Amino acid sequence: STAMNQTKDLDKNYFDSALRGNKTDALNAMRIFDEMKKRQMPLDHRNYAHLFAACARGNKLSHMWHFFEQMRRDGISMNNIHVVTIMLTPYHKAADISGAERVWRETIDAFHLKPNVRAVIMMIEICSEAKQFDAVERYFARTPVHERNIQTYNALFKALTATKCTKADVCRRYFQEMRRQKIVPNIFTPTEI
Repeated sequence: STAMNQTKDLDKNYFDSALRGNKTDALNAMRIFDEMKKRQMPLDHRNYAHLFAACARGNKLSHMWHFFEQMRRDGISMNNIHVVTIMLTPYHKAADISGAERVWRETIDAFHLKPNVRAVIMMIEICSEAKQFDAVERYFARTPVHERNIQTYNALFKALTATKCTKADVCRRYFQEMRRQKIVPNIFTPTEI
């Protein structure tokens, strides 16, 4: 019995590391994942995260959502914000606001995750591409003031410019907020908006 458990642990470690590999393509990751399920190995959020990453890298988004739903059916909670940024990446590259908002809704909102700066910046950039200023502000507001940094402000200012925000008071308000937080503008911070 002990030898059997050790063999299962070795198998699990082998499959975990194979699934985790950065070079693992989506089809290979799905094959590995199916083999793990067939062997009735216990799956956790990390296994699913690696599968999502491979599907996102391979632009196999329908597969990614299929496995996301399977994860939810299996009662596994999404508790890693970095997985969210992985899932957002293909939508960010395609400037697909509806896909990105779906990721946000079904991960960050559904699992009550605290968004990280990268996820917020990605959403700001996607909304900026779509010229949706209200959405830019909405996602910027998801980062608490004390956690905002020069990158979040620069993404906001770039989005304000791209969406052709003509509300000078809005631009001034964010610039003053940045100064109150003692955040120093850098070369990427626009001097005029």
